[in-house]
Amino acid sequence: MDKRYMREYHHFDGDHTVIFNIIEVNDERREITLAVSDHGRLTQTAYDLKGDENDLYFEYGIFGECKIPVNEFVNMEE
Repeated sequence: MDKRYMREYHHFDGDHTVIFNIIEVNDERREITLAVSDHGRLTQTAYDLKGDENDLYFEYGIFGECKIPVNEFVNMEE
């Protein structure tokens, strides 16, 4: 199992906190699948990964204005 599975990241968008949990990282397709908790709704969403292997991120928001770095996700126990 991928060591990044179910790692979590909290993003404050100015109004509320959006929580991302990693479900899968597909390095071949350069895609990350996440469980996203936003305004009490839970959805599963895939995003394209950008950057290089040491600095992967995905863009979040209506216009992709937020860069969410994959290496800043943490284990839920931390």
